[in-house]
Amino acid sequence: MENPGKLRYIFGDDPAQSRVDEMNRFERRPIASDEAEVEYLNGEFRVLRPGAFVRCAVTGAPIKLEDLRYWNVDLQEPYASPRAKLQRLGIKMSSPGG
Repeated sequence: MENPGKLRYIFGDDPAQSRVDEMNRFERRPIASDEAEVEYLNGEFRVLRPGAFVRCAVTGAPIKLEDLRYWNVDLQEPYASPRAKLQRLGIKMSSPGG
C-alpha cells in the first residue's frame, strides 16, 4: 500500500490522466458549492466535475447529488421529480379523482 491511512479520490475518466487527491482518515473533504458536471448512465451516474448539486432541466431547481433520483440517459438531463421528467417527455399526469 502506497500511503496507509489515506483515502484516494480519483477525478476524471482516465485514471492514468486523472487528478488524485489523498486525504488522511481524519480530514474532511471540502464541501463543494458549485454545480457538478455529471454523466447520466443506466441506473447510476458518474461525477465528471465535483460539485454539490445539478440543476433540474425543467424547473431549474438545484438538486443535491445525494437526492438525485431522476434523469434521462439519452438527453443527459437531471430532473427534480417524476412530474418534471414526465413534463419534459410531454406526458400529462391526470389529477387524482378525475
